Amino acid sequence: MFSKEQVKLLQNITNSQHPKITLITCSDSRVDMNYFKLDAIDKVFTIRNIWNVILTSEWSVDYGVEHLETPILFILAHTNCGAVNAALTEYHHCTPDIKRELDHLMPALVDLEEKEDFHKKWVEGVEKNLELQIKIAEDKFKTRIEAGKLTIIGAVLDIDNSYGEGLGKIHIKKIVWKDDIDIDLDI
Repeated sequence: MFSKEQVKLLQNITNSQHPKITLITCSDSRVDMNYFKLDAIDKVFTIRNIWNVILTSEWSVDYGVEHLETPILFILAHTNCGAVNAALTEYHHCTPDIKRELDHLMPALVDLEEKEDFHKKWVEGVEKNLELQIKIAEDKFKTRIEAGKLTIIGAVLDIDNSYGEGLGKIHIKKIVWKDDIDIDLDI
């Protein structure tokens, strides 16, 4: 059941949407909009897939960035990601469909160094994939970035305290933007 305020909002946005953020994040049920303490209705165009991969949801990302013209593309990874674990340990036992999804992740994992502590390798895999997704977005939306129409934010949601700063903290890893614009995060 919606509150009176939500009903009024929904009546005002019935025919169009006006999000400020295109968010691509993991399908993991532990990644939730409540971390943002934000009512996301008409503010966040959300795309979810395993391991926040742009190429497997390219049309949806294009829709948010190009058609809805969101000024922010937020790529949110998370620690303790099951897809990273599967890619690092169980790939050969996965179904063909899961392997197809994981194949998009493998370039990020190629240069991972062997570590005695698997958890550190796991976190590094999450970060390497985030770097890859940011690079893909930078290349894809270069014109929008240079025109000052798009800012890319890459971050990791720490759901298991891997960074030692507490559960549920969001760690910004990279921001790509035209340096002479102001970013309006008033959402």
